[in-house]
Formats: sequence, C-alpha cells, structure tokens
Amino acid sequence: MLTARTEPHTDLVIQARDAYRLGDWETAYAAFCRAGAIGPLTVDDQDAMATAAWRLGHDREAVRIAELVHARLARTDPNAAAVKSVDLAQAWLLRGDVNMGRTWLSRARRLLPGDGPAAGRLTYLEAVVAVLTEDADALADRAAALRELADRADESAPAAPNLLALLSADAVPRHRETPPLAPRRVLEDAYPPAAGEAYHQLGEIRRRADALLPA
Repeated sequence: MLTARTEPHTDLVIQARDAYRLGDWETAYAAFCRAGAIGPLTVDDQDAMATAAWRLGHDREAVRIAELVHARLARTDPNAAAVKSVDLAQAWLLRGDVNMGRTWLSRARRLLPGDGPAAGRLTYLEAVVAVLTEDADALADRAAALRELADRADESAPAAPNLLALLSADAVPRHRETPPLAPRRVLEDAYPPAAGEAYHQLGEIRRRADALLPA
C-alpha cells in the first residue's frame, strides 16, 4: 500500500523562507500554507506569508493573515503592533475600504511614537484619507505635519515610502478662509520627490473604492 509522503514542518518552513527571499511568492505562499496546516508558524513567518499572499493578489487572505499577525504582536511587541497597524491601514485603503483604513489609522495613531518612517507613512495615509473624504481642514493639518516630519528627518535615513504630494488638485475643495492653494501644491511643497508614486497610489485607491460602489 502506497502512502503519501508528508513533508516535515521544518522542511516546509525552510522551503517557504528560501522562496520568499528569492521573491518566489507562489512557492513561498504554498509552502507556508502547508507548514501552517501541520504546526504553528512564527510571527515573522506568518507575516511573510501575508506578504506573499498580497503579492499574488490574494488581498482578502493577505489582510486576514496580517490581522492575525497584529493580534499576536499586540500581546508581545506593542511597537511592532503599531507599525503593523499602519501596514493594515494601507492594505485596506488599497482594497478601496476607506472606513476600515481609517479604523486602523486610528489604532496606529494611538500607539505610534511621533517620529520615524512608520510615523511618516501614517501621516501620509491620513492625508490620503483626507483627500478621499474631501476634508480640507484635515488635509491642511496633515500637510503641515508632513512638512514638519520632513524638516526633522535625518537626510541619511531613507524617506518614508511615497511620502507626500499625493492627490489630484481638484480632489478636495479649497478652504474658503485660506489662500487659494490647491492640495496638490501644499503636499508637493512639503515633499516633492514622492509626487509621482503618491499620485499612482491615490489613483489605485480611488479605482478600488469605485469598484466597490453599486452601479
């Protein structure tokens, strides 16, 4: 009688990690799934599994796993949990769910210190939400915060990804009591190098949000 060969948990984890390092997301995700079915994964492995799922386009599964990672980190490493909150906010926004994105941004804001790359990403995403919700006051506030972060940043440190200048100029109504400066200009002045990537991200967020609306 033939029996199916069962790969040991450790072998599968090693295979998954090697594939992940090589950017072979399909192999990494499949191996992590098989390993997880046999025994528990470490937090880092579970986080890598979420990333692999996202890279493969399995958005819902990626977010589900990332939320499990956050729950584990919240019990053992509050600082890492705060950073993961920012990751989850970005993931939900990229899926087009602004409400869930705002929920995770609020959690991150309560937990995260004021400086550092994660704080920059958080402030940037808050600016994205201000545009999507047409909140001119919040946008002006977040633009000022981004400018302050950029002024304080160590030039030798890597910039927070996509930090700034997002938004189409017409996305948010101009504030009647302020000079007629479009949101795009406000953010470009704060951190011009990130404009192109930021515009791309905002367009993707809008596209996914529109797809969720009933026809």
